[in-house]
Amino acid sequence: MRILFLIDGLHRGGKERRVVQLIKGLNEKGYNDLYMISSLDSITYEEIYDYHINISIISRKEKKFFPRLIKKINEISPDIIQTWSLISSFHYNCIRFLCKNRPKYICSYISDCNYSHIPIKKKLTVLSSHLLADAITGNSMAGLKSYKAPNKKSLCLYNGFDFERTLVKYDLKEIKDKYHISTNKVVSMFARMQYHKDYHTFILAAKMILEKNDDVTFLCVGGGPMYDSINAMVENPFKDKILLLGQIDNVDELISITDISVLCTNSNKHKEGISNSILESLAFGKPVIATRGGGTDEIIRDGINGFLIEPNNSIVLRDKLSVLLQNTQLQLDFKKNAIEFARNNFSLEKSSTQYIDLYESLS
Repeated sequence: MRILFLIDGLHRGGKERRVVQLIKGLNEKGYNDLYMISSLDSITYEEIYDYHINISIISRKEKKFFPRLIKKINEISPDIIQTWSLISSFHYNCIRFLCKNRPKYICSYISDCNYSHIPIKKKLTVLSSHLLADAITGNSMAGLKSYKAPNKKSLCLYNGFDFERTLVKYDLKEIKDKYHISTNKVVSMFARMQYHKDYHTFILAAKMILEKNDDVTFLCVGGGPMYDSINAMVENPFKDKILLLGQIDNVDELISITDISVLCTNSNKHKEGISNSILESLAFGKPVIATRGGGTDEIIRDGINGFLIEPNNSIVLRDKLSVLLQNTQLQLDFKKNAIEFARNNFSLEKSSTQYIDLYESLS
């Protein structure tokens, strides 16, 4: 079976990570006749070059983008085309009836719960995709509901996590020294610094904790357009305990030294699907405190593997952090539950099998 993925670049992001891990999982199950066309020359997940997949770049900025895309699709002659972004879905919707053999069509762009926030042009792409697609997948039930995906052709397929990543043995002292961390405890937020992530609440809570407990370092891991404004929130007394690390390639080493993971979301602008930040933290056995809403409620079991908090509430975040920082046994209980939950629901093997079942049902 020949499968073609259409995507708008493989820059650093949760959706892109999900695609890369799926390709690895498919290869491991013997699916090697895979192709990808990216409409942006942006591939930061370089491990994809280690897998069996033929990658082509056709820039959407080119004047002859659509003719080149049609020609390439016809050359590949896939059995299935799977789109991974609204942009790539729009591109394929425009040319679908000009492609030979009319392959089966899967839309897999639903990775958040933001339908109500997107502009009308994107909503038209959503509607046309729902009409044209043979199947629609989302990585959360909340996301499928948000985008009003038709029940008869929709599936919730959770992210697949490669648990081999947790087997790497890191020298925790060496990593702490590398980032000039001298405290026993580390609390981290892994997220891009842009409007839909709420670093403001995270940093306010960090300051309140540090006023009473200076044996904690807070890490802000991610780059983005709001870096300078977020950095301006961290005054001199806190600069050695609230560290803005920018974009980091090897996030796993930072997860390994993290005691508690946090994801605060700006719910006025964004609701998560299944966040890779949360999933990866749970898979490594890290308790997570996250903003309630969207797919986050499907992955965080409040009081079991982490805590759910209301949006924009630094006081509650401070209190939940304090509870965990002061209770080693509770951290250990959450760690055990986090790993068990992630392994039972989000393994790469399970996710890959579910996608293969979908492909074969359409063939």
